[in-house]
Amino acid sequence: MLILIMGDLGAGKTLYMLLSLISAVVDYGRKVWGNFQVNGIKEYRLIEPLDLKEAFNVDIFLDELQNWIDSFFSGSEGNLYMVNVGNQSQKRGINIFGTIHYWMSVDVRFRRNCNRLVIAERIGATPKSWLRIEDKRDFKYTEVNLFNYETNEWFLKYDDATKYFGLFDTFELSDPRNWEKLELGLLKDTSNGRKKLSRKLDEFALSVSDRIKGKITHASVSKALLDEGISLDYEALIYATLIHMRDE
Repeated sequence: MLILIMGDLGAGKTLYMLLSLISAVVDYGRKVWGNFQVNGIKEYRLIEPLDLKEAFNVDIFLDELQNWIDSFFSGSEGNLYMVNVGNQSQKRGINIFGTIHYWMSVDVRFRRNCNRLVIAERIGATPKSWLRIEDKRDFKYTEVNLFNYETNEWFLKYDDATKYFGLFDTFELSDPRNWEKLELGLLKDTSNGRKKLSRKLDEFALSVSDRIKGKITHASVSKALLDEGISLDYEALIYATLIHMRDE
């Protein structure tokens, strides 16, 4: 089963997912995995995308799901991998919960497997200067069954919700799966970015130079980057930087 939780910033999307996670453990005795930090639940396992290969009979909770399967990267290896996990969810006995900001942000092939859409909202007028003060509005959740379009609404008082706030960090950042590729593209885009990129390449080249021992080939540079944990998206540029350093 695939459940997507959609809503604005601060609407309670991750809170809904946390409540579902607790229910999975307490009410159903399920294993629970996820990509955000959860405190005080010993059954919880923090995972990365490749861990999903091992997923059987487990409930999976993915905050900022678009960072793992963004529609912009449809057709990429990572998206194909996630689509395959979604397609096999019933055979694997897994339920996937994911928070999103808007419907179109996630790969369409993944969305088509969605069983339930949950719309998260806050009730009442937005407080003035809400970014600087605590938003104490109550939470409203509308659950939509996407097969028969039956809906169910339920509400959570802010005061009742506060007891769960210590179990997760609502300000925790979730980086895109392909952040290094995005960062490289951004650095190439501007004059200042290119200067930063040049310094970054010098640092990377120095960090891998000891590993390649003077043998500058694409294969040796690629292996050194993997050993250093550096993205292979930098390989051609670091190769060129090493050649330049050698010939100076």
